[in-house]
Amino acid sequence: MKWAVLRGPSGSPSPRYGHVMMASEGFGPLAFGGLDTCVRFDELWRLDLRALQWVPEEPASPVRPALRAHHCGVAYAPGHYLVFGGEVQVSPSDTAVAEDLWEYSSETKEWTEVYVKPDVYGNPPGRMRAAMVHIPSYGVLLFGGMRQDEIFLNDMWLLNTTAWTWRRVHCDSAPPPRSGHAL
Repeated sequence: MKWAVLRGPSGSPSPRYGHVMMASEGFGPLAFGGLDTCVRFDELWRLDLRALQWVPEEPASPVRPALRAHHCGVAYAPGHYLVFGGEVQVSPSDTAVAEDLWEYSSETKEWTEVYVKPDVYGNPPGRMRAAMVHIPSYGVLLFGGMRQDEIFLNDMWLLNTTAWTWRRVHCDSAPPPRSGHAL
C-alpha cells in the first residue's frame, strides 16, 4: 500500500485547512469550504472513488453558505449533507462565528438553509471547531467547539432531521470543554 496524489481533469482542491470532509454511501466523499493562508472557500469537491480523481461539484443555484472555515459537517442520509456554524467571511477584512445550518443535496445539487425549531434552551449558539456525527435512528449530535470570544464549549445538541428540531442533551459527566476535536 502506498499514498498517491489524486488529480482529475479539473485538477484538485487547492491546499487548505479548516474544511470538512463528509462521506455518504453511494455518493462518495464530499469536501466543503476551508481556508488557505488568507482566503476562505465555499466550493465543493467530490472524490470519485471509482476513477480515483477529484471532481468539482457546482451547485445548480447561486444560493449557498457564506465563505467559511472551521465549520462542522456530516452526511446524514445518502446524498444529503449538513454544515453548521464555523467562521464566516462577513467582509473582505472581517469574520464572525456563524450559527446557521445548511443542507446540501447531491441529488438536486442545491443548498438550502435549514431553519430549525428551538427547544426550551433555544438552538445551539454559534461556534467554530465543533464536531458532528450522525447516529442512525437518533439524529445528528453536535458537541463542543469555540465561541466568537474564544470560550471553549462542552455542550451537546441532538438534531432531529425529520422534525428539524434541536434538543439540548444534558449529561451528568460531560467531557471538559474543547474545540478542534472529532466524533
